[in-house]
Amino acid sequence: MRTCLNGHAVADNAHGFCGVCGAGLAQVCTNGHAVRPGARFCPTCGATIQQPAPGISAPQPEAVRPSVPRQHSGPGLGLGLGIGALVLAVVAVVVFLVVSNSSTSPSSLGNTSSTSTTAYVPPPTTATPASQGAELTRLLQSGPQDRSALQNAIDVIEQSINSGRGCGAGVLGAVTEIQAVAAGRETLLAQLSTTSLSAVPNGNLVLNNLKSAWQISGRIDRAFEQWASVEENNNCQLSDANVASYHTTAVLDPISTSIKTQFVDRWNPIARQLNQPSNWSADQI
Repeated sequence: MRTCLNGHAVADNAHGFCGVCGAGLAQVCTNGHAVRPGARFCPTCGATIQQPAPGISAPQPEAVRPSVPRQHSGPGLGLGLGIGALVLAVVAVVVFLVVSNSSTSPSSLGNTSSTSTTAYVPPPTTATPASQGAELTRLLQSGPQDRSALQNAIDVIEQSINSGRGCGAGVLGAVTEIQAVAAGRETLLAQLSTTSLSAVPNGNLVLNNLKSAWQISGRIDRAFEQWASVEENNNCQLSDANVASYHTTAVLDPISTSIKTQFVDRWNPIARQLNQPSNWSADQI
């Protein structure tokens, strides 16, 4: 019976290693005593130890190697590294953008305020028959005052002509009043050109009537302005029959009155439906 290097008994036909601990088998002397590898004499009986043939070394116990964690390099590790690199790249881009925005100086932006504001633009107002009718009423209500002022100025000049004593103290003011009425009529025409009755039934026809009437009235106003200037320059000594512009007013006045009558006949019923003043007469337009 033989033993291993750790003293465990092993069979004589063992294959070089202990079945208990895995250590190599010990050498034995001729008397069967176990000896350490490399010994030439038995420490028990002094017998000579038969050395193994040259080139054949006694089996040695396998050295126990320290456990080293295995490094994984399969697809899972590659995917993890790829995701990590992508995350780092995204972080780098975000940092770059933040730094770039924060480093922009106000001088590079000119006089632009650091807080941009957008001017509020109100939504467009939808036109309605009522709103358009109210706008036309506003324009019409300016007419009677001008017509009344024009007639008063004409009466002042006519009185001076009929007196035979020349222009009175009020003639200069009357001439100025006629000029103001003529300018006011032109202003009303300009405002009328931007007025719409598109939402009102027959609105375009009504507007055309009023525009034509006011255009002729404007010509009458300017003709009276010329007549008043001629009379002032002649100390109110000329009769109306001798002033051409006075004849012009006499020709245009009935035409203007006819068109104004058409206008009020069309507008009054519409104005009544829109809850607007509806009792207009031709001499108020």
